[in-house]
Order: sequence, then structure tokens, then C-alpha cells
Amino acid sequence: MSQTHKQKIAALLATTLILCDLISGSPAHLQARQKNNQTEWSEEPTPEPTEEPTEEPTEDTKIEIQADSLDALEEMVNKDVDNTVETLTKSYEKLKTELNTYNKYKANTKKVKAFYDEVLLSQQKLTIKLREYALAYAKMILASGDDMYDKMDDLYDVIYDKAGDKVYKKIYDGILEDMYDDFYDGILDDAYDNAKYSEWSDLRSDEYKWWSHTRSDIYDDWSDFRSEVYDFWDDTKSDIWDSDIAKATENLNDFVKDIEKCIP
Repeated sequence: MSQTHKQKIAALLATTLILCDLISGSPAHLQARQKNNQTEWSEEPTPEPTEEPTEEPTEDTKIEIQADSLDALEEMVNKDVDNTVETLTKSYEKLKTELNTYNKYKANTKKVKAFYDEVLLSQQKLTIKLREYALAYAKMILASGDDMYDKMDDLYDVIYDKAGDKVYKKIYDGILEDMYDDFYDGILDDAYDNAKYSEWSDLRSDEYKWWSHTRSDIYDDWSDFRSEVYDFWDDTKSDIWDSDIAKATENLNDFVKDIEKCIP
């Protein structure tokens, strides 16, 4: 058999094998290509599973204070203010007794800082509550439909004037002033001659910083509370004078939103 004839037979056999592979649906070269494709796809990074954002649980901000009369509301206001002041006063007296020397103060500075935080948070909670009482006053007065203009002065007297004044005197001008006198200008000042200067200086600087920052925040909180209550009282009383109860009611709804913004 000639060499040319052998080459033709070999070519015919190769073609026959390729056709058989195509018919069977699993040609060797296609399988290799599929394998390569699978490898290429598997090398791509798998995206992280995503979760739909869920809403954080929130406290119920519905504002509802139950009272039978304006007198009952006044008692509730006075009780809340007195309880807050009394609790803070007792906590401070305990702290002052525990830290009655320089060394005890030095070893418990975290307690001092924590109490400053407690004073601020307690007042913030109280001024939010007083706003809610102002709202309750206005609701009750509008619901009565009787002598509404004059009754609005009860809101001013009880919330803005008396409660606001007591908060200022007992916390801003009371407890915080006592802390200044007892710690910064008391224990720490007295230790000047006996303590290591660098240590003493750092402690006194921190004490003044805590006191000053807290006092500033306390004043801002008190001032915002008084300003908002005054504006609410003045706007609502003006609407009552104009016999525009719809607008007065709208003021109440707006004040609810203002209060809810204050809630942490």
C-alpha cells in the first residue's frame, strides 16, 4: 500500500471519530472547554448574601398623661420635679461622703464623671416630661371649652415659671455649684501643698472640665425647655384669643412632634 493511500485512510478514520463524538453529544474537546469554562466561573467571587434592613425597635413615643383636673396635673408636676431633685441630691451626698479625701477622690474619678453624666441625663428626662405636662395642660384646657384664655396662665405658672425656676435653682445653681465647692475648690484645692503637682494638676483640670461642660449642657437643656414651652403657651393662648381653636389644636400637634424629637 502506498504512503499516500495510508494517509487518506488515517484522515478518514479521524473524521469518523469526530463525527461519532458529535453524535454522542460528549466530544472530548467540548468536555475540555466546558471544564475550562466551569473553572473560569468558579474563580469569580461569590457575592455576600444581603439582608433587607430591619427597623430598630423604638420605644412608644405616644404622649399621654392621665389627670382629672388642672390641680391634679400641678401635683404631678411638683412631684416629678421634687423626686428628680431629691434623687440627685441623695446620690450626691453619698458620693461626697465616700470621696471625702484627696486619695479617695483620686481612686474614684470614674464615679465623679459618672455622676456628672447622671445629673445631665436626669435633667434631660425631667425637662422632656415637663414638656409633656405642658401639652397635657393645653389639651385639658381646650377640651373644657370654658374660660380657656385665662386657664392657659396655669400652664405658664406651673410649668414655665415654678417648675422651670426650681430646676434651675436646684440643679444648675444647686447641685453643680456644690460639686464645684466640694471637689474643685475643696478637696483638690486643699491638696495642693501635699500632692504631686503633675498628678494634682491633671485631676483638677479634669474636674473643672467635667463640671464646666456639664454645667453648659445643663443650662442649654434648661433654656431650650423654657423657650419651647413659652412659645407653645404664647402661640396657643393667642389662637384662643382669636377664637381659632383649629389653629390652637394644630399647635398641640406640632408640639407633640417637637417633644418626640427630644426623646433619646
